[in-house]
This record gives sequence, structure tokens and C-alpha cells, in this order.
Amino acid sequence: MTHLPVKEWWTTQEIADAGLPDLPDSRQGVEAEAKRYGWRGHPTHARKREGRGGGWEYHWRLFPSSAQRKLIMDANAPEEPKSRPDRDEAWTWFEGRPEHVKAKAKTCLRILQDVEDLAPAVGKFLAVAMIAKQRKVSDRTIWGWFERVEGVRRNDRLPYLAPRHGTAAAKPTKSASAAEFCDILKGLYMRLEGPDFRPAWRDARDICRASGKDWLEYRTALRWYLPARAQRSSTTPAAMWQTSSASFSGTTRNSSNT
Repeated sequence: MTHLPVKEWWTTQEIADAGLPDLPDSRQGVEAEAKRYGWRGHPTHARKREGRGGGWEYHWRLFPSSAQRKLIMDANAPEEPKSRPDRDEAWTWFEGRPEHVKAKAKTCLRILQDVEDLAPAVGKFLAVAMIAKQRKVSDRTIWGWFERVEGVRRNDRLPYLAPRHGTAAAKPTKSASAAEFCDILKGLYMRLEGPDFRPAWRDARDICRASGKDWLEYRTALRWYLPARAQRSSTTPAAMWQTSSASFSGTTRNSSNT
């Protein structure tokens, strides 16, 4: 038996947030789409939104056929255990996204922070409703964002809030040659003349690139080795690097992708 989508009526903001095929990902874009195709004039599939604020809601049957198929597929998808990329994979993926994707993630994060700031005073459910109204998003959308970051450390939430539709990226390569990159970077960074971290990373990257080996992206390397950068002046090089390298997960960039 084929199930129809549970959610029938959608505001323009909900449509934008859903990331459906062949539909814009901004409220203004959806409103332009609705005007272009005369959604509001449909006798049964458009209605004024009840309650304070007004506006319009549209039935999913007005959506492009590809978006309708996606909603039906989602309604009939088998239940599967939810998997989540690990911290380093998530950040590596996020760093390669365009700025507008990063900006959306930052907006989502700020909204969750607003809810959490308000929740101690009024409770989380009421806080979600109040912030949703203030920021002009649906309660359902905010709860969905909280679900995405459940169990994630607060300072690692950002990449998990970035929209992933239409922004698929190759999985990071995990390779034994990452250890070679670490050794090269270690040697360059720990020289007596003490170069800054970025030039040491750049030199190590160039060496690996020339020999066809993998290397860590700068921001990824910086996150893992930032403690070493801060402690170099007060700790012996060997002990400092050993401490920093203990956290290294081995996520590299493949030289063939550059």
C-alpha cells in the first residue's frame, strides 16, 4: 500500500526549508514560484493560514512532480537506523561547502541558541514556539534542527545543521599516507627557527602534492594541532607533538582531487 505524505499543507517558509527537488530554497523564491504558477488561485489546494500572522498555505499537490515523488518516497521509506558522520568528516565536508550553505547553517545555529537561552525561563516547548514566531520559521523545522544535533557537542553543531540537498561531496579519504604527512609537518613545524603553522602546513602540502601523497586540509590540521601551536614555547617539541597527534583521526585530502 502506498502512503501519501503525512503533511499536506505547507507555508512558503516550510517549503523553502524542506529542500525539495525543483523548488527554491528561500521563502522569497517559493513565493515567486507560487505567483508564477498561480497557486493562490487554486480552488482547493490553496488556503489562508489560520491564526495570528496570516499568510497562505499550499497543498503538496501543487508542487512539481519531482517534489511530489520525493514526498511520497519519504512517506514510504522503510525505517532505518540513523547514521551520522563523525566529527572530522562533518567538518571536512562543511569546509568545502559554498558560503550560502554555511550562512544557512549559522542561522540555524543562532536560532537553536536563542531557544536554549529562553528555555530555562519558559520551558523548551514554549521557547520553540516563541522563537519560531519571532524568526518566522515553523516549530517543526526547529525541532528537526534539534534532532540533527542530538548528542553532538555544542561547538561541533554547525556542520550538522548545513543543508545537504544538492551539495553532496565525496567522502574524505582515510589513508596510511596521512602518517607521512604528519611526519613531514612535524619536522617543518618543529625546526629551531620555528616557522608559523600555516607556512609549515603549506610546505608539507607541497611536498606531498609533488610526490602524489595525501595531506590534511589546513583547517582540519589546525584543529588537531592548535594545542601544539599554543604550547610550543613552553613544552618540548617531542612531547608536545605526541600529545597533539594523539587526537589525529587521519582524514586527508587525496592529491588526485586537486
